[in-house]
Amino acid sequence: MKQLIPPPSTEAIGTLLEVLAPGSTVNAICPLMGSFSNSTYLVEVDSATGTRTRIVVRRYAEFGEYDRTEKARREYKTLELLQAHR
Repeated sequence: MKQLIPPPSTEAIGTLLEVLAPGSTVNAICPLMGSFSNSTYLVEVDSATGTRTRIVVRRYAEFGEYDRTEKARREYKTLELLQAHR
């Protein structure tokens, strides 16, 4: 499947990590397949303590005036519900 949106830069992920996990560094950014209009990436990071972990970063395609913020909120809420019932 062709990636519709370029992957996030290491610098952009670094900025995200400053908030989520200060002191962490990016090890790898790999595309995840399965989305038709958005792009999703698996990001491997090394924490400040040396622990390797993975996060998922989703980039939403832009479609005119469509509010992607609400879509992101719905998806996040769905993931929260799934996590609660594992």
